[in-house]
Amino acid sequence: MNPHLLLRLPEHPDQPVHWLARSPSEGTTLASGFWLSVAEFIERFGHTTITRPGELTGTLISALDMTVLVPAPRVTLHTLDIQGRLTPAIRQSLPWRLEEELGDDVENLHIAILHHGDNQVHLAITGKSDMALWQHWLNAAGVLSKRWVPDALMLPATNEQCRQLTIDNLTIYRFGQWQIAACEPGLVSLFLDALGKDFPQLEIIESEQTVSSPLEALAAEASSSKLNLLQGAWQPASPWRQRLLPWRSVAVMGGIFLALLTVNMTLDIRHLERGSASYQQQARDIYQQIFPGERVVRLQSQMQQKLAALQRSEVSSHSMLTTLARITPLLNAFPELTALSMDYDNTRHDLRIEARANNFDLFTRLRERFASEIDDGELTLTIEALEQTGDNVTGQLVISGDLS
Repeated sequence: MNPHLLLRLPEHPDQPVHWLARSPSEGTTLASGFWLSVAEFIERFGHTTITRPGELTGTLISALDMTVLVPAPRVTLHTLDIQGRLTPAIRQSLPWRLEEELGDDVENLHIAILHHGDNQVHLAITGKSDMALWQHWLNAAGVLSKRWVPDALMLPATNEQCRQLTIDNLTIYRFGQWQIAACEPGLVSLFLDALGKDFPQLEIIESEQTVSSPLEALAAEASSSKLNLLQGAWQPASPWRQRLLPWRSVAVMGGIFLALLTVNMTLDIRHLERGSASYQQQARDIYQQIFPGERVVRLQSQMQQKLAALQRSEVSSHSMLTTLARITPLLNAFPELTALSMDYDNTRHDLRIEARANNFDLFTRLRERFASEIDDGELTLTIEALEQTGDNVTGQLVISGDLS
């Protein structure tokens, strides 16, 4: 196995940033050190090398595979009972089931799924502002990391043991598989008294402190663990995705018009010219179905403006456009149904289309055809707020599911 670098971020920028390079195959520490503050870390990380004698002497630590440890006081762990598989709908409901426990607006929190099994799901929750701050520090230092984990969760522990470790005037704990805590040294006795009352069977074990680095107590678990806070919007892009990113707008436009612009390349030029007007009209018709009442002057320019307005984030835009691509053929099959407005909720991953028809039966047939042709567990359709006014019936088509 390649050498592995462990990098621990502090809770506050004036505290040390520790690092440790380890050989997982040999289970030995290659080198370790620290910077006195985040500012020094940002300045010196890219120039720091391994100095211990060996074949890696002089190697920049930035070249090693890396795990970033984030401070336990900024992360909480939660466990929820889940029956069956973890569907997209259940994933979306998890934050709201914890809303009363969190003490903050769900919209301000980042939630990562650490493990799912035995009808339980284990979650790590931290503030989006903390995630952004850590990302800012790492970007400023030139750190490329695909895995972040809470430091206390890297302490070795069993259900009968509580491990504790003191790092820079902060004591962190792990007791059981999915329980961690952190407190200042002055509060340790109070914490342990309370812990002993709740878990009288626990054996408190002080992790061995070494002269070289406090991270040695965390290194073995961190080198083998697959846990990761980088999920959802924080998931690192793969190399091929980064290379294709500059072409994203072209790919999005191509996806929307793929069905309209599929042309047999063997057709001669005259055939293409005759068909061009027809394709243009079809594209205009699709555009006016999605955006009713708008005058089409320059189709490509107007579509680009609409896409720019919809693309609030890479994840939400991709999910919305994928959903549109899935349901457009179905909507075209019901020309009597008129779309009045459209809204995409990035939080719930649902697309809401306000539609109008001349009877209730049309909505029922639309739902039945959706169930037979599209509903595959990823997308679901519900019809809400059906209301008749005169000869018209209006309702909300709610297409739910995360296809990102």
